[in-house]
Amino acid sequence: MLDGRWDELVAAHPNASVFHQMGWLKALARSYGYRPLVLTSTPPGTRLLDGIVFCEIKSWITGSRLVSVPFADHVEPLLSKSGSLELTGWFNEQWREESWKYIELRPLSWGPHSNSVLTASQS
Repeated sequence: MLDGRWDELVAAHPNASVFHQMGWLKALARSYGYRPLVLTSTPPGTRLLDGIVFCEIKSWITGSRLVSVPFADHVEPLLSKSGSLELTGWFNEQWREESWKYIELRPLSWGPHSNSVLTASQS
């Protein structure tokens, strides 16, 4: 996750926080071995319009999972004004391929669409 487009989106987006910043994500990678990644609908080579940041956590105790973002109380998806990023297809495909135990989002104000595979587990 060394794509400079992420820093540009974080700097411009009103819902961005310190937990979105590249420095925080690099610290998690160096300190804990977590692999940061961003899910976006923006095609390669163009300015990022949206993104949801995750860290892949691999643990022999709790299994592999995605968390947005470890050690943060909440991390908002950085979505465009037009709405949302459709996650259902990506989650279904990657869930099986990567064998993640679960995917954890920690938003304050965002929720999945009714046709999404995402469900609330705790609030």
